[in-house]
Amino acid sequence: MTVTVRPPEVQDAAGMGVAHARMWLAHYGKFIDPKYLGRFDEAVLVDQWHRLLTTDLAGRRVAIAVEHGRVVGIAMTVPTIRTENVALPARNREVSMHYLMSEYQGQGLGRRLLEYVLGPQEPAQLWLPSGYESEKRAHRFYRRAGFLSDGAVTGREVNYGLVLNRMVR
Repeated sequence: MTVTVRPPEVQDAAGMGVAHARMWLAHYGKFIDPKYLGRFDEAVLVDQWHRLLTTDLAGRRVAIAVEHGRVVGIAMTVPTIRTENVALPARNREVSMHYLMSEYQGQGLGRRLLEYVLGPQEPAQLWLPSGYESEKRAHRFYRRAGFLSDGAVTGREVNYGLVLNRMVR
């Protein structure tokens, strides 16, 4: 397996949108309220990624994992601006996206993606959905990266019908 982790270019928007939709729906699709599924349509996400990659990234750090021209992973950190209806943000930077095709998990690629967008000791926060099949695996991954749950949770309505738990380092 030769997978390259790199920053995306505008021409990657199509592959990113397709991968984003497929990875998100594979992990969480059957757990979210059906009224939100349209937000994860491939064409919608291709358009969103194209707009993002052709504008000022405004403090976002984005990386993709690519194998033979196919996007197989995406990671992004952003300056924390939202509160998720809980107390003030715990950190100034947030892992807002960190997805990897399931067949690429367990090979160190998730760690490479995360390290591309976040320094190894850099303080950050992230939100993980509750009740999906890979939840325990995700918690183990992030604990190894230095994140711990701080007890903050969100309500379902602000997150496509999912409850999210916050982890910080």
